[in-house]
Amino acid sequence: MERPDEHQAMAIRQLIQDPKMFQVLDFTTLASELTHPDQTIRDIVNGYYLKICALSPLSTQWTSPQDINETIDRNKAINMGKYDR
Repeated sequence: MERPDEHQAMAIRQLIQDPKMFQVLDFTTLASELTHPDQTIRDIVNGYYLKICALSPLSTQWTSPQDINETIDRNKAINMGKYDR
């Protein structure tokens, strides 16, 4: 088994220290430094994801990794029963 690189090791430490951070791994959450360390890739991923979410009011609503606790409950209520195309 290969040892994790420094970024992976840091991400693992963060997740273990604060289990709420697992929410940033949810598919509804915008890319963060934890999931996408390269800023350029993160910006591209987030840009396309926001465009997808804006296609229809029935689409899943995104969650921000910066205000994770605030948006979890709101988006859970909004996203309940939605099944994106």
